[in-house]
Amino acid sequence: LIMRMIEAAVVRAREAGIPVIAFNTQDTRPEGERLPHLLYVGTSEFIAGQEVARRMLATGMDIKGVFCPIQEVGHTGLEARCNGVESIMVEYGIEVVRFTINYNVPESAGLIGDAFAERPDFNAIVTLGPGPAESYYKYAEENDITPDMVIHATYDTSPAIFQKIKDGVSLLCVDQQPYVQGFETVIWLFLNSQYLLLPANDIYTGPNIVDASNVDRIMELNQLGYR
Repeated sequence: LIMRMIEAAVVRAREAGIPVIAFNTQDTRPEGERLPHLLYVGTSEFIAGQEVARRMLATGMDIKGVFCPIQEVGHTGLEARCNGVESIMVEYGIEVVRFTINYNVPESAGLIGDAFAERPDFNAIVTLGPGPAESYYKYAEENDITPDMVIHATYDTSPAIFQKIKDGVSLLCVDQQPYVQGFETVIWLFLNSQYLLLPANDIYTGPNIVDASNVDRIMELNQLGYR
């Protein structure tokens, strides 16, 4: 219902001659079926997944299998994240298994534990947001899982995720740079409305990787409201 309301509002805006820019969430439907908009400002979830996989492989850990739990079944953005990871891992013969969790941290921690119990050979997991990351942390703490046992990467940012990167529990998180998304959207709406200017392509604000090399500075910027 919410999506239909958004689509109707976008169509009315375009019919009235109001410029529309999509940001944060990309309309990945085939051209001709997408919402009418000038451009998209945000991350590419698929490319982000590929970068996560490459970073995990670059650690040198002998990855036996990767879990990619999804907290919203059918969410195209979340599926694209897993698709990106899988597209790289399959080249190395590494299986990526998806299963359903939710935003209930204790319940999802249990579901993650069940998955590892069922496939004890798996030693990597990619969570798709702060809530699922919290679920993994709970599972890891309750089961004495250390970074040399399971490699963990996640999406989006939170103070808890930053701290876990500092502690070595998480390898990295993927930052969409939402500050940039909002800034660029307003700038281009202004430039288009006043001067009919447009970039040649969509503007990708991510993936931007936060890891041990930059997490301290990112934490400072987060406190200032920029990250």
